[in-house]
Amino acid sequence: MAGAGAGASPGADPAASGWKVWFRAKAQSSFDALTTIDYEREEVGKTARQIRDMRRAKLRGYFAICMLGLGTMHWGGAQKVLDHMNKGEGNKELVNICVRFLTFSFNCSLLGLTAGTFHTTAPWALFFAGLGAWQSFLFLLALFHLETRKYHLEESHANYSFYMSALLFSLHWSYAAQDPLILHAVGKIIISSMHLLLYLISWIWSKCAFGSLFHKVLSCSGNPRNMLPRINRRRDS
Repeated sequence: MAGAGAGASPGADPAASGWKVWFRAKAQSSFDALTTIDYEREEVGKTARQIRDMRRAKLRGYFAICMLGLGTMHWGGAQKVLDHMNKGEGNKELVNICVRFLTFSFNCSLLGLTAGTFHTTAPWALFFAGLGAWQSFLFLLALFHLETRKYHLEESHANYSFYMSALLFSLHWSYAAQDPLILHAVGKIIISSMHLLLYLISWIWSKCAFGSLFHKVLSCSGNPRNMLPRINRRRDS
């Protein structure tokens, strides 16, 4: 009897414990959704050969993109940045940022190229191959904005254009390629936040009295038949 009485906590609230269980389950499911790549879910139920073929196809695509990025760097892209720095033209701070970004993109592309070539032994082959391909595309985007920088009204406009373009492309890449996982998780968080914001705006708009009044005005003005009784009343008077 004493053991049974000691096992039950007298101050425990069943509703509170139920909320805790629900919150933990929701947090665990959200964490699993963030840390799971979508194409891994599609691989469930497939044979090992089918999974291997699907991943090899992705690796071949990443390999080709990394080759494109490295080729662009060696065929004039990196040389233009270095010449710009050696001649002492333009903004020194901009040149310093470009060189750092060039070095980071070059290393990522090399890692992606290595992972795509030796995918059977390379650790996290899809992660590094996707990272290298993503950075190769960002380098092409940065090179385009660097070349067209002088045609903008102000140099800051080119910077803002690159930031927005890189953000939109990275968001699209996070859902299209889904590698690396960190970028894919960040993309999910951004899209979920946008959905939540739109839901809150629509909910506030539906609950607002001004929203319902505005909807009535639009419905009356959009239907010409609603204006006929008013016109007839004016004629009768």
